[in-house]
Amino acid sequence: MIHMIIADDDRLIRESLTQLIDWGSLGIEIIASTETGTKTLEQVFLLHPDILLTDIEMPGINGIDLLQEIKNMTATVRLFF
Repeated sequence: MIHMIIADDDRLIRESLTQLIDWGSLGIEIIASTETGTKTLEQVFLLHPDILLTDIEMPGINGIDLLQEIKNMTATVRLFF
């Protein structure tokens, strides 16, 4: 199973992405849903997801800075824009 974190400061978007798509049928499990870049960074290093689906504009660390921070700390991360 592929593990994914969804990061978006809009609760409705987070819930919609989590509930409206049948991730299980795609072999994907949502292991966390976060609302700030800071919380997302914590969860990425705690849970080690295979995929991070992130918003760009979030409180704290924005999505672009979040991805750069993850890349700087983990040499094995590949980023796709």
